[in-house]
Amino acid sequence: MVDNLPNYSRFDVLRCFLSLQDSQSRKHLSGSLEVGEGTMRTLLNILKEKGLISSSAQGHALTASGIQVLSQLHSAFDLKRVDIPLSQFQSLKKAACHIKKPASQPAVVSLRDTAVKNGADACLIFQQKEQFQLFGGRRQREYQALSQLFPLQKNHLLVLTLANQQRWAEIAALAASEKIVDSIKQFMQQLYSKEHK
Repeated sequence: MVDNLPNYSRFDVLRCFLSLQDSQSRKHLSGSLEVGEGTMRTLLNILKEKGLISSSAQGHALTASGIQVLSQLHSAFDLKRVDIPLSQFQSLKKAACHIKKPASQPAVVSLRDTAVKNGADACLIFQQKEQFQLFGGRRQREYQALSQLFPLQKNHLLVLTLANQQRWAEIAALAASEKIVDSIKQFMQQLYSKEHK
């Protein structure tokens, strides 16, 4: 018998976890995150094994430990679906990671390469200095609407990824952000450590 290859990215596990603000059904989550119900079952089981969520007939919800981990993640970054028109990217889905606590100054080319390797068609990195601007100093009026969607403060970063599907835009944003957000790295290490709970 041949084993099937997993049909999910490790970032799908993080996307699932970030989506569990309220108790939700597997069917709702699989539709929202653009994965099949079987894949969603696997993602939920991974989170359950780590003690981050519990399941009941009413759906899947965060445990006390899960709430604490989610709070730590949100103190460092937020992931959002972005629906604003950008002239050169009209047809693409957009996701943005608002990075509140970058661990280091980003190597912009490396972040973009990581995003593209993880499914993005394009990736733009912004920084909040005295003004909201594309990394490297350019400031374009079209991007100012992005700055209104996030409570940006000085030295915050915004990683905007664009892809044909929302799932890949979100995966790419998280993959690029992992390079400079310690709490994402720690979450992944906890998730994939051999030790349970």
